[in-house]
Amino acid sequence: SWILYDLLTNKRYGLGIAPELIDVNSFYIASQYNMELVEYQDELGATKEEPRFRFNGVIQRRENGMKMIQSIASVCRAVLYTATGGIIRMLQDRPAAPSKYLTHSNVLNGEFVYEGTEYLGRLTSCQVTFSDAKDRFLPRTISETSDQASIDKYGLNTNDVTGYGVTSESQARRLAKWILDTSLNQTQVVKFSVGWQNALLDPGEVIEIYDRTIQGLEGSGLVEQSSTTTVINLDREVTLDSGSLYTLQVQGDDGSYESANVIETNGVFSTLTVITPYTFSPSPGRLWGLSNDSSQVPQQFKVQQITESSPGTYEVLAIAYDYDKFARVEGGVITELPVYGDIGGFEVSAVQNLQVIEEGFLDQNSIARLRLRLTWDALAAEENILGYVVKWRKDGQNYKTSELLPNTEFVLDDALPGSSNPGLQLPPGIYDFIVTAYNMRAVASPPSQALYTMEVDGATTLNGPTNLVLKAGTGTGTEFTTKDLQVEWQPPIEKFNQQVVLESYQVDIYDASGADVLIRTAYVTSGATHYNYPYEQNVLDGGPHRILRVDVSTRDSLQKVSDPITVTFTNPSPAIQSFDLTEGLGQVWIDFLTTPESDQIGWVVARGSSSSFTPSSSSVISRGDSTFVSLEAGANILYYYKVAAYDLYDSSADSLTWSGATGGTGQGVGDFEETSIQIQDVLFSPMPAPTNTITWNAGTATKTTGSTVVSQAVSAGSYHWVSGNVYIYYDYASNIIGNTTNLQTAVSSGRIVLGNYKGDTDWTSGNGDAYMDGGRIIAQTIGATQIAAGAITTDKLDANAVTSEKILAGTILANDIKSNTITGSQISTTDIIIQNSAQMGSATIGSAEIIDASIGTAEIANAAITNAKIGDLAVNTAKISDASINTLKIAGGNVVALNVGASSASKAGAGLVAVSFNFTGAKVGQQAIVAVSINGVEYSASTTRNGNSVAVYIDIFRGGTHVYTYTSSSIGSKLSIWGTNYGSNKVKDAFTWIDPAPTRGFNTYTIKMRSAEGYMTFTGGCTSVITVTGGKA
Repeated sequence: SWILYDLLTNKRYGLGIAPELIDVNSFYIASQYNMELVEYQDELGATKEEPRFRFNGVIQRRENGMKMIQSIASVCRAVLYTATGGIIRMLQDRPAAPSKYLTHSNVLNGEFVYEGTEYLGRLTSCQVTFSDAKDRFLPRTISETSDQASIDKYGLNTNDVTGYGVTSESQARRLAKWILDTSLNQTQVVKFSVGWQNALLDPGEVIEIYDRTIQGLEGSGLVEQSSTTTVINLDREVTLDSGSLYTLQVQGDDGSYESANVIETNGVFSTLTVITPYTFSPSPGRLWGLSNDSSQVPQQFKVQQITESSPGTYEVLAIAYDYDKFARVEGGVITELPVYGDIGGFEVSAVQNLQVIEEGFLDQNSIARLRLRLTWDALAAEENILGYVVKWRKDGQNYKTSELLPNTEFVLDDALPGSSNPGLQLPPGIYDFIVTAYNMRAVASPPSQALYTMEVDGATTLNGPTNLVLKAGTGTGTEFTTKDLQVEWQPPIEKFNQQVVLESYQVDIYDASGADVLIRTAYVTSGATHYNYPYEQNVLDGGPHRILRVDVSTRDSLQKVSDPITVTFTNPSPAIQSFDLTEGLGQVWIDFLTTPESDQIGWVVARGSSSSFTPSSSSVISRGDSTFVSLEAGANILYYYKVAAYDLYDSSADSLTWSGATGGTGQGVGDFEETSIQIQDVLFSPMPAPTNTITWNAGTATKTTGSTVVSQAVSAGSYHWVSGNVYIYYDYASNIIGNTTNLQTAVSSGRIVLGNYKGDTDWTSGNGDAYMDGGRIIAQTIGATQIAAGAITTDKLDANAVTSEKILAGTILANDIKSNTITGSQISTTDIIIQNSAQMGSATIGSAEIIDASIGTAEIANAAITNAKIGDLAVNTAKISDASINTLKIAGGNVVALNVGASSASKAGAGLVAVSFNFTGAKVGQQAIVAVSINGVEYSASTTRNGNSVAVYIDIFRGGTHVYTYTSSSIGSKLSIWGTNYGSNKVKDAFTWIDPAPTRGFNTYTIKMRSAEGYMTFTGGCTSVITVTGGKA
């Protein structure tokens, strides 16, 4: 790869490309892979090593630069391509782990399209021509052929290639085997499309595809809300069987993936619990993938090509990826022995008289060990023997092969032959030796075999270890409370006995739940005196096992073992739990009080009809890791509850340690006496920055308990805001309006939240807003803002559910009735009776609330509207739209001339004569446009303002939130006061404001007028606040 880099960047004999345009890291990674040593067998059967790829070529004529570069890259199974940003990158076919995961959820249309490679073009033979370094670098051709079954299936399809720069026969054979294996085994191609979010794929990247049509398993999707590091909520149900171990992969916010084994088996689940916690809690919308240890695993592909098929849409082409291909390519490479003239016969006699002798010796560190010496008789001289090759193995494992030996003996004295450092003592077992002789023509003799059983006789002279205990902090005595069993011990008093030394410790683990059964043997180096038996290994060994016997022995350099020290350790079920039970409306709440143990993962609750009931799987009603649960309970029905904790080892009801029973009853509605607190006549006025102060006037607080009503006066006050979200609340006991940034403080017993203030004019009324406390709903906490539009409809209310005695006088005002909500079809002839004027506030029913012809003569009784029903100034022009009440609706003489729209001569502040609102753009998705016309603004002089300039501001609120401020421009943002005649101080102005972010549905806007000193007060039939609902968006 560095030869390629040199040719790319060199300005004299290369392409002269700037280094910053080359992905140097891709060349470095390829270089590491190229220089790894791989084994091959030479002509004499000896195992040797060489770098995986080596380039040894001569460039002696002018060539096309990029063509030459790609030819050299092909030597190491690589190509160069231009990535995003014009960066040159090396793409190499080498082992790689999947870096991204594709599912039906993150490809367009959830579709994967599969195709096969060309059937008749699959190669079954490959010939590679290379320059043989052993024969003066002359050209030589070798051939590799596939198995006979492939030839029968596809025919003999041969490919001839040139190994450019290849001078080793073993490298040439690996190239031929790679070409054949790729052609025969990577035959599937997949195509799919992705959006720009998943287009960050590079050619050569290995991906995994979870395709339920291939896996036969609902194995992928998106993570739902409320997932934790151990409990994952899925967006669909998955079916698990009892015979498989399932693995769940989840995606983190950084795009990385983590895997863990799943606890659940044999059933249908939409929530899965993993054995080992992830390092993060997956966010909603992140990917999950499920596989098992059988055939239901995701497919692996390598990206070949990415094409932008349309703006923002990318088509990906990938070919099947086979991780095991590289081991097949590099295994079993055998070179051929050249023939050196006429050297005699073509047959060699078998080796005779094989003998295996076990003998003791001192290694280079003067440590006593045992070894095996293999001898045999030499063959006759006329056989022209070049040497002997010995293959050996232990207990049926893979054979290891020696170099070509000139002598007639072979010594096996090291478990790691060929290492520069001495290995371990040969372990006991059955050793199998095969000896083959080779003559000068490379003809092999028939193999000769010898078997030898090496045994360890007697116990070691070393003492055994002492004081086998649990590792500190993992339990008490012989009970461990962590998920892993961690033990430690003291070394033997005597470590040395002449040349016999402590080589290791042997640790045997037994399942001690019944008859002790050996489930695992491990070896610990002599320098360590501790061992960790992981929970995951416990599961793989047929567990999890709660009761484990541990034997630890010393093991010397001759593999002899001492008597063990033995201790049985137990992981107990979590201790008896304590809990609080609280009765509620149709439910009970259980609060777990016991501090959980380190390996505990949750609690279960069982319910029975008597205090002596025995919990079982059928009586368990709750299971999870929350310390507080809310359970439905029938009204006035007594049940008894028991709780228990469970850990990773077992969660079945009959194996847990249960608490005593506590009785509890779900209360009915009549079991509670309702208490409510209400505030009347207290209005809040926020001051804009930099004042950042909210003030309120005096009012009354009323506390109602059952039929008892108590009232007390509330004082006026103010609060200066500094920072944060401040809750304004009323405390009945202390009779104060207070403030806090802590919601728990604001909703404490005996308090109601009046709203929250964030400075400037950012005030949100909260009298009645919902605040939840552990599932309980605090009195008066559900108000209008907690009920979504359309949430209460006629099908939700029983007939006569809402009657006049259910509605408190003055509780339904104009702002509470949406336009066209009450029509003629909803009002029967005598359904609405207005008892007195207290039931109908100013502008309670406007023209927007009365559909044309919805109130006719049949709905208005004779003389129903009389002078007594209409107070002075109660109905003015602002209250009556054109033609909303005509002569047909009014009995003769019942409406007399009134002082409509008049203002008194007393002008304490600014008077807002008229404000009109127009709403356009009523289609869904459009903005709400508010056109405001100020027909007249009147100011009067005062001793503090006479002769001064006063700025005029118009504030617009959406709901209770300030959204816009307009400064009057018709007088240069200032209004000059010239005298005491208010009539000469009129200013006419108009502006149009477009709401950039209206709430979906109908919006309510409030207009307020102020000067720099604050909001103005008005008298004499004028109003400073106009509220209008409309502007559907």
